[in-house]
Amino acid sequence: MTTRELKQLLDKSRVLQGRYVLLCDEIERFRAVLFAAKPMSYNSTGGKSEHNGNSTEVAYARLADYDIERNKLLHTWLDARDRTLSIISRLDTEIEKEIFKRRYINGEKWKQIADNMNYSRQHINRIHGNALQKMCLNVTLFL
Repeated sequence: MTTRELKQLLDKSRVLQGRYVLLCDEIERFRAVLFAAKPMSYNSTGGKSEHNGNSTEVAYARLADYDIERNKLLHTWLDARDRTLSIISRLDTEIEKEIFKRRYINGEKWKQIADNMNYSRQHINRIHGNALQKMCLNVTLFL
């Protein structure tokens, strides 16, 4: 496994978390729009919701579909997060673990990590790069 492939694997959790947050925001926007609307009935069977074409009803059906999608995405994200945490737990030093958690779990930017840990960005990048290379040499231990 290359360092690029390993970074993509680690980054999956952060990307899914971002998608989850955006979807939650979209759901909240729909709820805000529908708050004053008269409730309509809808059916959801785990797939697409059924509706009769009324615009308010269509919006409620879409909201139900977004809820279903959000729940599926949540499970996918949590699985990726658990895998990322498992990989991070096998790093050699606490500083490596903290850098990787801040980047791949908390989604912090490199400058933010460096500032919060009182290191230069270059030093953080060096530690990260060396840890990635060590992981790639021992890829079977991490997957």
